[in-house]
Amino acid sequence: MLQADVCHAYHILRSHGIPEEHIITMMYDDIANNERNPYPGKIYNKPHGEELYTGVKIDYKGDDVTPQNFLAILEGNASAVTGGNKRVVRSNAHDHIFVYFSDHGASGLIAFPNEMLTAGDLNSALKRMYRRRRYDQLVFYLEACESGSMFNGILPADIGVYVITAANDHESSWGYYCDNDMRLPCMGDQFSINWMEDSDVEQLNKESLQQQYEIVVQKTNLSHVMHYGDLSIAKEFVADFQGWEMEPQSRVSTLPGTTNISMACEGYPTSDARQTITSRSRQQKKKRNKKENRQASAKARISRQLHDRLGGGNHSRSD
Repeated sequence: MLQADVCHAYHILRSHGIPEEHIITMMYDDIANNERNPYPGKIYNKPHGEELYTGVKIDYKGDDVTPQNFLAILEGNASAVTGGNKRVVRSNAHDHIFVYFSDHGASGLIAFPNEMLTAGDLNSALKRMYRRRRYDQLVFYLEACESGSMFNGILPADIGVYVITAANDHESSWGYYCDNDMRLPCMGDQFSINWMEDSDVEQLNKESLQQQYEIVVQKTNLSHVMHYGDLSIAKEFVADFQGWEMEPQSRVSTLPGTTNISMACEGYPTSDARQTITSRSRQQKKKRNKKENRQASAKARISRQLHDRLGGGNHSRSD
C-alpha cells in the first residue's frame, strides 16, 4: 500500500502539470513484479481504480533507498548520494518544494528498508536548507504511524516549512481499502488516500492547503491528522506545490520553480518497526555474507587452477 500511495502521488503531480524532470522518486520497487502479486507488473491504490505503476519514473530503488540518500537529495548534495541516477533537488531561494513520504514509523523515527531516519536528523536537514536558502516555501506530507513525533515541539515555525502528518505523536495511522474483492491487502493508507483523492478532483488553483488539511482531517477518522511549522503557509494554494494544470499529464507545466520528491519503502508491521528493520538488516547481511563467501570460493578455485597450470601445484607433468 505504501508504494501504491507513492505511485498515486507521482501521477497527481504529473497530471497537474509538474514535468517529470522536476520530480524525484524513491521507491523500493519490490511489489509490482512480486511473485505474490496477482496482477503482475501492476499496482493499484483503489479497488478497480487506475493502474498506477505504469509511467512512474523511479530514480532510486532497492538498497539505494536510504536515509542518507534521502537527506542528500533534499539538500542538493549530489556528492553524498550513492547509487540511483544521482538526481538531487537543485533549488534556490525562489522555489517551492513539495515532499511526500510514505512508510512506517515509531516515536521519533520513520522507517527505510534497512535503516531509520530520526526526527533530529530530518529537522537538522530542513534547518540547513533554510540557512542555505534552498527554498522559498517547503511543504511536507508525512504518512507514518506516530508521524507527529517527527515535528511536534521540534520543527521551528520560522523557517518556511509547513508539515501535515497522518497521525499525532503517539497514535497509529491506518491502512485503507483493506476489504476489497481484488485479492489484495490494504491498497492504501487513510490519510494518503484522503489527500490524494481530494487532489484528483479539486481545482487546486482555488483550494488552499488549509482547505485540503481541513478536508483530510474530517475524512480521516482513525487517526488525528496534524499540522506543524509555519502555519501561515496554509493559506497558499495547493497548486503552488502540486501543480497548476488540470489537463492530462501530456501538458507541460509553466511552473519551473516547483520541485517535488515522492518517497516510499518496503512495508512491514508498524508496531514492530524497529524490530523489523533490525531483522531485515540481518537478512541483508546474511545475503551479503553468502555472496561474499561464494565470490571468495570462486576466486580461490580460479587461483588454484591457475597455480596448477603454471606448474606450482602438487601434480607433476611428464613430456
